[in-house]
Amino acid sequence: MPCALPMDVRLCIIELKNKGNSLQSIITELHLCYATVQRLWKRYKAAGTSGLTPHYNRCGPAAGVPRCAPLIYRSALWLKRCHPDWGAALIRVSVQDRYKDKAVPSERTLQRWFKARHLYRAKSRFPLLPSPSAAHQVHDSWQIDAKEKLHLGSGQKASYLSVVDEHSGALLKAAVFPPVPYQ
Repeated sequence: MPCALPMDVRLCIIELKNKGNSLQSIITELHLCYATVQRLWKRYKAAGTSGLTPHYNRCGPAAGVPRCAPLIYRSALWLKRCHPDWGAALIRVSVQDRYKDKAVPSERTLQRWFKARHLYRAKSRFPLLPSPSAAHQVHDSWQIDAKEKLHLGSGQKASYLSVVDEHSGALLKAAVFPPVPYQ
C-alpha cells in the first residue's frame, strides 16, 4: 500500500484546483494518480480542510478477518481445538486434503491464527539443574576430546587428542597422531 500524501501536497492540490486548474493538469504537474486527486477534491468540497486529514485508522487489513474462505478458517481452528497436540503443518495438510478446490494459507498463517485464539498450550518450564560437571575438586572428572582428519601444512593428515580437567580447565595431555619419528 502506498504511503499517505503529505499535508503540504494535499494543500497544494486544493490550491491549484481553486486557481482554476483541471484535475488532469494537477496530476500531470504533481505526478499523482487521478483517483487520488479526485478523491481528495471531493473530500475537500464535502468537509473543507478537515476532510484533507489522512484516515490512518482505515489503513491495513481488517483486524481478525482472514483473507481466505471462512470455511478454511473455521476448519483449521476446529481441528486445533480437537487435536491440541497437532502442529500447524499437520492441520494444513488435513485441511488441504479435505478441501482440495480451496486455497489454504501457509503454515505460519495458521500459527498466527492459533496464537490469536489462544489455542497453544503454555510450554512447561522445567527447573534448570546444575550441570553434572566436576564442581568439587580437581581430577574428579576429565574431558577427552579428539579432532580427526586435520590437514597439516605439509599436506599430511593427522588427529589430535586432548585431555582437560573439567574443574580447573588445565590441559593435562595432548597428543598428535600419527606420531612424529623423533618423539
